[in-house]
Amino acid sequence: MKSKIFILLFILVEFLFSCKEPPCEQKTDSFLQIGFYTLNKKTVVLTSDTVSNIYGIGEVGKSLYGGDTIVSTILIPLSQNQNTCSFVIKSRNGVVDVWDTLSVFYTHKPQLISKECGFATIFNINSVKVSKNEFDSIKVVNSAINTANEENIRIFLY
Repeated sequence: MKSKIFILLFILVEFLFSCKEPPCEQKTDSFLQIGFYTLNKKTVVLTSDTVSNIYGIGEVGKSLYGGDTIVSTILIPLSQNQNTCSFVIKSRNGVVDVWDTLSVFYTHKPQLISKECGFATIFNINSVKVSKNEFDSIKVVNSAINTANEENIRIFLY
């Protein structure tokens, strides 16, 4: 009799814990990654000496990046409700602050990551436009923006 109760209890415990879903351990956020570069003796060099603030246009008073440290790469979220996002990028040219505007035009679609994690939005860059105050040029190096968060855009500074 005791062995039947033990077996029944064991089956009940196994049943209760077998229905528990594992937690999501995968990335579900997709960010636009921008790298800032300079040309140093005909060699492209990742730089960290000019860009100090980035603001989203339409996000009044909200800085996407702004701090004491100056960055060479940055991850920026894109809107899932629109097909374009524009950003104001503040850089320093000597002692003068210079402002450039970057507009990214893209498409987006949901992609199932897993049952536990749900969906992630995957973006694809169609084109970019930039003002050229401090920026020399811009290059899309990877048009797919996904959860791997790889570099998508290279901005070359004067």
